[in-house]
Amino acid sequence: MITSRLRRELEEAKLVLEQTVLSRTEALRKSEAQYRAVVEAQTDCIYRCTPAGELVFANVAFCRFYEVPKATVIGRNLVDLLGPEGAQLLPGPGNLPEPGNAIGTLQLRYVRSAGDVCWIEYVSQTFFDDTGRVAEY
Repeated sequence: MITSRLRRELEEAKLVLEQTVLSRTEALRKSEAQYRAVVEAQTDCIYRCTPAGELVFANVAFCRFYEVPKATVIGRNLVDLLGPEGAQLLPGPGNLPEPGNAIGTLQLRYVRSAGDVCWIEYVSQTFFDDTGRVAEY
């Protein structure tokens, strides 16, 4: 049988826990909003993709440079979007990242739709899952 004192202590603990969760949720929401504001305001192209090249995020600068509507970029493949040069951005024989060597650079030639040629330096950061396998670039 739960005594009234124990019931009261449980209720107080529940309230404290609920307030803590609400506070941390709000802090996380604010942090996420600040992160998004910084990333979206960048003039550098920022994107994330799976090891197979499927885009899971692209900022406004990326969409503007590659002339693709933001609403249609998620789920597209880098190779489909960038052509053969996009394949060079993905891991393959000889360029498999490892947890201790997760940052790399690559310079590629890219021809825009108007025909102008751009040389782009890509700086890639690899993110690994708990088992050490590549999760995203």
